[in-house]
Amino acid sequence: MHEHDAGHARRYGRPDGWRAGERQVGRTAELSRVPMGMRRAAILGAVLNFTWEMLQMPLYRGMQQKPLWIAALICLEATIADLVILFAAYWLIAWRKRTWHWMPTMQSRDMLRFTMIALAISTAIELIATKVFHRYAYNSRMPIVPVLDIGVTPLLQWVLLPPVVLLLARYTGKKHVKFL
Repeated sequence: MHEHDAGHARRYGRPDGWRAGERQVGRTAELSRVPMGMRRAAILGAVLNFTWEMLQMPLYRGMQQKPLWIAALICLEATIADLVILFAAYWLIAWRKRTWHWMPTMQSRDMLRFTMIALAISTAIELIATKVFHRYAYNSRMPIVPVLDIGVTPLLQWVLLPPVVLLLARYTGKKHVKFL
């Protein structure tokens, strides 16, 4: 790449679709830093998922008897697992689109794929945690999905929060919004 092409690529993005901060190696990209979209999604995802975990806490057996700080630590652990799910979905979409910086050009099908990936992973984790390892159990107030025999709120979490996280992360990335 010539010098004038390099300056153009820094200002306007690389013509081949890769952004500054990436070095193209064959058909993959090597990152020099985590993309801002992923960082914003992680921060927003952590806040929203921790809030969701705390709100659904009374629907799990034994959680109301625990001191609040113990329950908060358990919800923090669940939030870390939620972030791993978000990262996995983000990385799979990035792999499919062949760029880490896919959020600015995100389409509704990307959001749907992201949500479906996160929902599939979380459903598998919920089934394994409740049926195989018996890590936790629901109390009588948790609505149950009949076919899967798992709680409704964990599934709703992954139907509702991923699109919200993606839209907020994209919106907060706009130049006129000074949030993250």
